[in-house]
Amino acid sequence: MTEIGLVPVLQTAPDYMPGLCGGSLCLIWVASLIIWLVIAIWMYKDAKKRDENAALWLIVGLIAGLLGLIIWIVVRPSMDEVRRNKQQQQQQYQQPPPPQ
Repeated sequence: MTEIGLVPVLQTAPDYMPGLCGGSLCLIWVASLIIWLVIAIWMYKDAKKRDENAALWLIVGLIAGLLGLIIWIVVRPSMDEVRRNKQQQQQQYQQPPPPQ
């Protein structure tokens, strides 16, 4: 802390540090943000492809980031299961109604 007259002034960073978004520190923040958004968007697209609630998984990805991705990978249904469910639904609609 330095003083100008009788008023103390807090120095947040030395003169050689340009602040919070300077140099490589800014690059790290921007890269982290981009990775976070890519994870959330990928989770949304993958959930939509697997007929899950895509909006919910987008929100989970935006809030939880890498932890949300790990949870999604653990709980998501396999593509074989999704295909099997679609085939069962198609067969169910193709069968004629039972005679009365």
